[in-house]
Amino acid sequence: MKLLLLVLALSTSLLAGELPNTPSADRTPKLLTRENVIAFSLNAALRSADAAITCRNLTSGGVEWTAPSQSCAGTTAWVMSGVPVQIVGVWFLQRTGHRKMARVLAWGMPASDAAYLSVSLAHR
Repeated sequence: MKLLLLVLALSTSLLAGELPNTPSADRTPKLLTRENVIAFSLNAALRSADAAITCRNLTSGGVEWTAPSQSCAGTTAWVMSGVPVQIVGVWFLQRTGHRKMARVLAWGMPASDAAYLSVSLAHR
C-alpha cells in the first residue's frame, strides 16, 4: 500500500509540472493578432460573397461544381465551413511552433477564396 501511494505521489507530481517541449505561456503566440484578425475577416467576407453569388446562381439554374450539395443551404454551409477550419488551423500551427505555416494558411485561404469568387462571378 505504501509503495502504491509513493508511485501515485511521484506520478502526479511529475504530471503536474510543465511537460518538456511545450511552449511556455510567455512564448505562446497570440491567435488574435491584428494580422490574423484581418486575414480571418477577409476570409469570412470573401466566403460570404461567394456563398451569396452561388445561391443566386443555383436559383437561376446554375450548378455548383465544388460543393457536395446543389441546394443553397447546403452550399452555404459547405462554403462557410472554411472559416472555422482556417481559425483552428492557424491556432494549431501556431501552438505547435509552425508560425510560418500558420501565416501561409492565414493568407492562403483568402487568396484561394478570391479565385473561387472570381469563378462564381464569371458564371452568373
